[in-house]
Amino acid sequence: MLPESSSIPFAILVSDSGRGLPFEEHTRLVKALNAELTRLRELEEQLLIALSKERRLHRELVHRVKNNLTVLSALVGQRAQASKNKDVANALADIQSRIHSLGIIHQLLDQTQAIDVIDGASMIETLCSDLEHALCPPGVSILRDLDAQPLHVADATPLLLVVNELVTNALKHAFHGQTSGHVKVSLRQNGVDKLEVSIADNGRGFDQTHDDFGSGSKIVSALASQLGGELSVQSGSGTNWQLVFPRTEITPSSE
Repeated sequence: MLPESSSIPFAILVSDSGRGLPFEEHTRLVKALNAELTRLRELEEQLLIALSKERRLHRELVHRVKNNLTVLSALVGQRAQASKNKDVANALADIQSRIHSLGIIHQLLDQTQAIDVIDGASMIETLCSDLEHALCPPGVSILRDLDAQPLHVADATPLLLVVNELVTNALKHAFHGQTSGHVKVSLRQNGVDKLEVSIADNGRGFDQTHDDFGSGSKIVSALASQLGGELSVQSGSGTNWQLVFPRTEITPSSE
């Protein structure tokens, strides 16, 4: 940052020969330095104004994207309800759920007036609350164990889609014939620069020789690859998915 005042502490400028400069030359140099400082202050003000404008435009874009995703989700939902083909209706409902997940990210960015950093715990909590109200069978609940973790949008978007796919699949398929159960979603730090997400249920287990998950498993694998993460699944008396991925570095300008 530039100094608050344009005044220059008086100092004797010494020539190469060690003798003081003439008064006129000294005055000229001081004026030139003051003029340069003034120019730099004006440039700094212009840059700060430009930065502020860029942030306002970015936030306006986030707000508009959030609204557009809300409208799109509603339109897809209406089309799903109107479809007489069960497979088409289910496919459209899945698409609507994914659009809604993307909307959550932009909703939180809009609420916090952030540029491209979001709290992972708030993001997953919002999704789980929505899924709990929309999809949970009677007697089934979604448990959360979420550490507050700042996430860059580059990580938040694929991560929330992964959680949406896995939790939705568990709620739809894991508890057939059961009167109670739960899905537990966890987010925590893993080592210095990695995060770990797990989605575990105590349902009937996942038969890996028969893909109950359909195209969802391919989507999850693709999203895990996008994160540069390692995805694993264990199944027995229940199913436990685990995703470990490196965190994108968050710079001060992103916060």
